[in-house]
Amino acid sequence: MNARRPAIIITFGSLMLTIWYVNFPPNLQRQCEDCGTETASPIPSNAVEPNQYTFKDLDKLLCSREVEPSNETMRPCPKHGIATMIPGGRTAIVGNQMWEYSAIWFVAKETGRQPYIPTCVKLALEGIFEGMSLPSLQAIGHCPFDQSSSVDSMEQLVLPHQSIIVPAFSFERRLAIPHLDEVVREFKFKKPLRDKAQEDLREIAADLLPSATPTFIGVHVRRGDYGAFLKRKWNATMVTATFFRKSMNYYRAKFSNCLFIYISDDPLWCFQHFGNLSDVFVTSLNSRRTPAEDLALMAACNHTIFDYGTFGEWGSILAGGLAIFNNRDQNINPHLPNWIIME
Repeated sequence: MNARRPAIIITFGSLMLTIWYVNFPPNLQRQCEDCGTETASPIPSNAVEPNQYTFKDLDKLLCSREVEPSNETMRPCPKHGIATMIPGGRTAIVGNQMWEYSAIWFVAKETGRQPYIPTCVKLALEGIFEGMSLPSLQAIGHCPFDQSSSVDSMEQLVLPHQSIIVPAFSFERRLAIPHLDEVVREFKFKKPLRDKAQEDLREIAADLLPSATPTFIGVHVRRGDYGAFLKRKWNATMVTATFFRKSMNYYRAKFSNCLFIYISDDPLWCFQHFGNLSDVFVTSLNSRRTPAEDLALMAACNHTIFDYGTFGEWGSILAGGLAIFNNRDQNINPHLPNWIIME
């Protein structure tokens, strides 16, 4: 194993890891270091023996429930280990799911393992994106799962039959940055979402700037319960309206005909602070929108502003262009050349 290979931060405190070790027998525990010289048999590819765990059992455990059947094509049983990940907490958050998908993609690429997505994550993302290439665990659900050979970091991989199951909330997102162009191609919005985003932009431009070609700036404002998380995790407070004003002024000075499209879980807060500005449009103020529609709209903009959170990160990544962000949650750094930190 190359000592310079980037490590994955291990988070043993997560609830899903607790469930993991409670549900599986003791022999699922990671092999001790002085046992690593023993030769283990490869994952069998023949019929499942009675009372033997399968990848379907693993899938059910990772998703915390029996997942609904998908249209996944059955695949031959893996001859070597696989790469997958424990979904983290609120899997309804699309940004989290996109990073989980990206983590599995990256780890598989780095280790030569076959990537398989928990079916609950794959089904959720397939409702938004088309043509995703990574299969779900359901594709090998009929195959035996070697419980004793799973590890939770790339550094622990020694034998080809070992599988890596990345713990929840543990993937260092900066590791995927060198491969980001490849990962982004996995996230192509379905045509109805692309069409609606373009229609929304046309209507906003016709209403606010009918006689010029606009520069669209998508602005994601994360509020709701995030303030409590920032306080508990980093002893920080949410950004104020000043951050967004400074960010908008930066774009106004750099580009002409800017239109700022606010996307938020608290549209009333956005309207109260910026609704009187002639170059601002606040979505979801008088209509209900889905997270997928909001993400597609942000991704369709020329440039972006976001305070924190995985939704804003991915909206900015998919949009391309410049991105102004606040690093208050200390979760990401400006590894992308077109990202700008602003306090």
